[in-house]
This record gives sequence, C-alpha cells and structure tokens, in this order.
Amino acid sequence: MAAFLVCYNMKCPASRNPMTFVSYAQNHEDVMLYRALREVKQGFYIDVGAQDPVIDSVTKAFYDRGWHGINIEPSEEYFRKLQSERPHDMNLATAVGDAPGIIRFYEVAHTGLSTTNANYAQQHSEAGYQVECREVQCTTLDRICADCGVATVHFLKVDVEGSERGVLEGFSFETVRPWLVVVEATEPNSDHEVFTEWEDLLLSRSYRFVYFDGLNRFYAAEEHADLTRHFSRPPNWFDQYVSYQFWRTRTELDEVRATERNALVNSLNHMLAEVQSVRAEAQAHRADAQNLREALAKRELWVGSLQETLAQRDRQLGGLQESLAQRDRQLGSLRTTLGATQRRVQTMRSSISWKLTSPLREARRAAVRIIGLFRWRRPPSDTGTSVLANSDLAIPDEIAAGLTEPARLLYRNMRDAAAFQRRTGKKRLSERERI
Repeated sequence: MAAFLVCYNMKCPASRNPMTFVSYAQNHEDVMLYRALREVKQGFYIDVGAQDPVIDSVTKAFYDRGWHGINIEPSEEYFRKLQSERPHDMNLATAVGDAPGIIRFYEVAHTGLSTTNANYAQQHSEAGYQVECREVQCTTLDRICADCGVATVHFLKVDVEGSERGVLEGFSFETVRPWLVVVEATEPNSDHEVFTEWEDLLLSRSYRFVYFDGLNRFYAAEEHADLTRHFSRPPNWFDQYVSYQFWRTRTELDEVRATERNALVNSLNHMLAEVQSVRAEAQAHRADAQNLREALAKRELWVGSLQETLAQRDRQLGGLQESLAQRDRQLGSLRTTLGATQRRVQTMRSSISWKLTSPLREARRAAVRIIGLFRWRRPPSDTGTSVLANSDLAIPDEIAAGLTEPARLLYRNMRDAAAFQRRTGKKRLSERERI
C-alpha cells in the first residue's frame, strides 16, 4: 500500500464563493456602501477617525478589492497599525476640525472612544477608562484634499466621537464632492441621536439623506441621486455577505480542522510508512526463513547421511569387535594349548628318558652346527664321489674348541671319513684315466 499525503488548502468563505462579501464594519456600513458602489473599480475613500485597519473598519473590504484612500487617525497606537497594514493608503496622524491649529486630543487607550470633545472624555474617565490628554496638530478636509491632490471621492466616512460638526465645517463640499457621506449619528456608547447638531451642513450643500442604520446616517450627493435606490433596505441575504467575526471564527475553525486533518494525515502516512517497513522486514524475514529452511533441509540430509555412515561404522565396529572377540577366544585357546604344551614339555624334560637321550640330542645339534659351518663344494657331475668326499671339513680351531666332547668326537670321525673318501675318489679317477 503506497503512502499518500493530503494537503488541505485553507481558504476563507469569500474565496470559496466569489459572490461572498466579508463585512468588517461595526454595523455593516461597508455592505450598504458596496451595494451602491459595486460597479466602481479601484475607487477612492476618505476615512476620518479610521481607528483599526481591520476591526470595525468601513474601508477594509474596499482596500482588499483594490481601492485606496486617506486614513486620518491621531491615535498613535492605531496610526502605527494603519502604517503597517495599509501601505497603499495615505495615513495621516492628525486631527480634523473647522480650522488648522493645535487642539487637545483625549486618547482612550485600546478603544475607539478617543475624542476632541472634553465632555465625552470626562464621561469615559468616570466610567473607568484610562484617558490621556495631549496636544495634536489639527487641519481641515479642504486642506487635506488640496495638499493630496484629491479630485474624486466615492465615499466619506466621519466617526470622531462628538466632533462631527467641526469636521463638516472644515469641508466646503465644493471642489471635492464625495458621492456618499456616512456620519456617526449617536452619542458614544449610546443610541441617543445627535445628528441634528450637524445635518444642516450636509443638507445645505446639496446632499440628501438616504438611510439610517441605527448608528450612522447616509447621505448622497444630488448629482448622484441615482444611488439612493440602493438604500431602500438594510443588509440582507441578497447582499451575499458574511461578518468578519463569523468569517474569522470559521477561518480559525477551518485552520484547526486543517491542522487536525494534516496531523491525522501525517499520522496515517507515518503509520503506512511503518506498515511498509514492517512488511519489508517481514518479507526479508520470510526470505531468511526460507533460506534457513533450505539450509536445515540440507543439514537434515547431511545428518541423515552422517547417521547412515555412523550406522555403517557401528556395524563395522561390531564386526571388528566380533572379530576381536574371536581372536581373543583363539588367543585364549592358543594360550591354553601353549600352557598345556609347556606343561607337557616340562613333564617331558623332567622324565628319565629325556635326560638319558640328552647326549644324543646334543650330538645332533652339534652335527647340525658343524654341517652349517662347512663350505660344501659341488663335485663334477661325472664323478661318483659323494659330497662328503669332496667337502673341506676344516674348521677354525677356536670353533672346534667350543664343541662338546661328543661333538668333537663326531667332528673327528666325520673329518677322517671325508679324508678317506677323497683318497678313494682320487684313486678311482687315476684308474679311469689309465683305461
């Protein structure tokens, strides 16, 4: 079984469905703006009081779709974030009002409640928030548009926590006329509407009210009154949007699932690799076992042959042992016979007859020795002389001295007889020669 690897490609809900719109804004203001400005490609926006570049951002969804613009945020914390995450935007760390200059800015750390309104700052402090007052540079929207060369603004969003009128007073709406204007219309952390404090500035400059979402009021320039039709209903299913919080939760869930899935796949791949390794080892062990079986079969044949050889050797050894036993029996029989013969010989030697015939045996042995010492010469074939008559019976004196008396007597008699035969033989030869 081959190992496999599954890679889970993590995608956000919007990427799964190109029609899905991720809404980052606090009250889905971006859904309403996108519905009206969907046909605009690479548009331009101005965000006064931009705060975080992602959380509750009205412009994030547009930035992701290729738009760019100006983000204005005097809070140092959020300005650094904008600089980091919005490189294609122009980010300004300044306050906006009705005239250029230096103003007091009340920064409420880690929140979107920072304001130039002293009364709101006092309320936040009494509510337990940490409020820091510092002086910041202030300018007007007219000055910003002039300095940045802005010609067309597709939407303007204003969220300055109680200082909305000052921002609108510093914008003439003559040279640059945003198509749509979105302004926060309630007190901070309250549903109390305060739009009457500044709405006349928009209505008097040819803007019409088109929509209120409970937090913000939307206005459209008279020259773009055709956009009004897009604000007849709140965000709904047909806008094909998903909130950022839900998208982030689902993304995190998908990441967790992908991590778990990848971990499971890696574990499975590891297990499959181990199975393959075990199978390979098992195959090697089977081959080794087969070799061992063949070797054992050869050894068994060799052992069988060796056992047969040993059996043959055992049989041969049995035969040899039987032969040795027979030889032992024969040797025993011979020893018995020898013993009996030795006893008979001893008995015979102890007998009187043996003792009486001892001289004769001695004489016989002497005669045999003497005859053995003589050097016989063969006589001519035509002579009738005996061997004794032609023999030289002379023996050395030292040998003759070593003979017993009977042997010396026998020796002298035989010597004399031999001499007589020589003389007689020579006489006969002379007679023959005469004849």
